[in-house]
Amino acid sequence: MARQATVKATKKRTTLNLEKLEDRINPATLIWDGEAGTFNWNDAKNWSTNALPSVTDDVVIPDLSGTPEILVDASTAIRSLDSRELVKVTAGKFALGSWAARWIWASVMCACT
Repeated sequence: MARQATVKATKKRTTLNLEKLEDRINPATLIWDGEAGTFNWNDAKNWSTNALPSVTDDVVIPDLSGTPEILVDASTAIRSLDSRELVKVTAGKFALGSWAARWIWASVMCACT
């Protein structure tokens, strides 16, 4: 009878140390694509992500054919705005993000009463 050798495997344990980092929100760049066919800011289909811009987003409206006005008819808050077209606020508030990130490169007109 042949004798079988017994091999005993040993498991080595390694402790994994993780460091908790602060929460981060990465700003997104939303680009006006006009897919909805309207010039209404609050029509989600007009934006590249098909979602309305939010306070963490950088917004870009490129030079569109003709001279359209982009109408904002409800309160909105964004991080920054770069627009080659007139942005006309007709109702609500138009707010730019935190003071550190606030910049605007656009013509904005308030037609509120």
